[in-house]
Amino acid sequence: MSSLSSENQLPQPLEQIAFLTCIKASDILLQGVTRLLKPSGLSISQYNLLRILRGALSDGPPCQQISERMISHNPDITRLIDRMDKAGWVQRSRDQHDRRKVMVRIKWKGLQLLSDLDEPVLALQKRQF
Repeated sequence: MSSLSSENQLPQPLEQIAFLTCIKASDILLQGVTRLLKPSGLSISQYNLLRILRGALSDGPPCQQISERMISHNPDITRLIDRMDKAGWVQRSRDQHDRRKVMVRIKWKGLQLLSDLDEPVLALQKRQF
């Protein structure tokens, strides 16, 4: 990629070119995942959350810890979990020692959904790379 985007424009710093290239590559990769997840009714954020929960302890992590582990920042983790709870993929409960903490754990339906997606997601990633 040249440091000149066209003859009529000023040269761009290499860091800016690298940054924009990373953003474009990310968008292309995410488009593929979005298309793959759509028939399952999952968004990328929901898929990310389910994967976090699958790797967590059986009691599930608190909402704040989930938020910190998300790949993309989600300012309204509570609404995201609400939708997933309504779909039957996750379950919330209060921490026994600190009732202010809301713990989230994956339900069987969420585990099954992830299991069904594991192979297609891996196949997509292999094609993408």
